[in-house]
Amino acid sequence: MALRYNRGMPISVIVPSYNPPREHLAVLYASLLAQTMRDFECIVVDDGSTDVSAYALLEDPRFRVIRRARN
Repeated sequence: MALRYNRGMPISVIVPSYNPPREHLAVLYASLLAQTMRDFECIVVDDGSTDVSAYALLEDPRFRVIRRARN
């Protein structure tokens, strides 16, 4: 049985992250933006990274980063 998407309910994608390589976030970003369903949010939960420069890629307002001070 195929699942059907309820258009009234957005999808949340939760991504745990720690010192992510820029290339990995670029693939994530491109993959989510290529989806035909546009009503989503992506929450990246940073678990105390020492280098957060890769998060600058996430320019779309549907992407947000929640930073934890330590893991």
